[in-house]
Amino acid sequence: SDLPNGPSGDVEMTDVSNDASLPDLDVFFKENFQITFDELALVRGHKRANMFFLMFPDEAHNEYLLLKLFLEKHLAVVLSNREGDMGWEKFAKTEIGAALFHNSFTNYQDLTSLTSLTSRNQISFWNVSLMKPVDFKGDQLNFQRLFPQGGTILLTEDFMVHEKDASVIILGWFRENVRSKIPRTWKLMLRPNVMNWLGEKFKEDCRYMLMHYIIADIASEGKLRNMPTRPHDLDSIYNPSLQHPIISLVNIPGYGSSSEEDFPEIPEGLTQEHRDADRLIKFFADWVILNVSQYRRFQVITSVAPLPQWQKLHHIDLCHGPQAFYKRMAIKPDTYREKYLSQASSSSSSSSTTRPEGADNKQPSSLQESPTDVI
Repeated sequence: SDLPNGPSGDVEMTDVSNDASLPDLDVFFKENFQITFDELALVRGHKRANMFFLMFPDEAHNEYLLLKLFLEKHLAVVLSNREGDMGWEKFAKTEIGAALFHNSFTNYQDLTSLTSLTSRNQISFWNVSLMKPVDFKGDQLNFQRLFPQGGTILLTEDFMVHEKDASVIILGWFRENVRSKIPRTWKLMLRPNVMNWLGEKFKEDCRYMLMHYIIADIASEGKLRNMPTRPHDLDSIYNPSLQHPIISLVNIPGYGSSSEEDFPEIPEGLTQEHRDADRLIKFFADWVILNVSQYRRFQVITSVAPLPQWQKLHHIDLCHGPQAFYKRMAIKPDTYREKYLSQASSSSSSSSTTRPEGADNKQPSSLQESPTDVI
């Protein structure tokens, strides 16, 4: 069989175990799936992968075989989940490669070393559906890139409370760096209703005011008319049309009010703060699964002790404490400390809640300038 086009552009899959029955696979893939081997193999730096990993369920065996034959025609090394965990473990050691996941696969949290792979520029990822194209932003695609570029960072509430200086530094770093990136490729997720929460804490410490100002400036992208004034203005789940870099939902069920009985799967004896971190991180982990076609790296910054359940979420990079995040992103904190905290005269202890002397009604000089002057 020549595997002809079926109705609505679907491709009829037949038994591909007999190589003699197959057409020229280069022509077939180009005509039916609009893809070439060189396009599949291309990674950043204009290099070409020769190592591939295929994650296909048994139900998609014919799709798996067809794709495997296509890759092997070009002398590629093909590993797969047919080898159990060994296939993925071998692939995770490669420096240049491409991983192709069947469209039905969503268990990215189970892939050990995934965050290590997404941190390497020369590993590419694809979503594949040969039987029927998948709709992606209005386009019908059989091959769709996953983990393309950019990333999303979750900054937890506990971190903002106990690591105030570091929170200002990270927010300042994000503010400046996001403007040098391709638009809409980086996001920062924060606790629910973050602007109202910060507003209520102004009197405790002026660094909360700094955080509020920087977040508002990031969200408005430097345009006064775009300043967030309502909780919904930062909730891109409620309003998917929002394009700015900040995500703060109006509410997450159980956040701020959960009890041990509400979530028996987590350890007993946790504080409300710890339970809230768990709720937020689990929400983020689920959100990541839905957004692997949008961003490449997904990171969490927290100050509370990581729970065993979090360590099993292999699709997110968990940074415990500021130094871990500074190292991951090659941040020089002194640069941003001088720019954003020098005039706030904040306490040397980031957990202090003492209002700095002489800091009332002052903003650091860098924030008094227009956003375009700072960058």
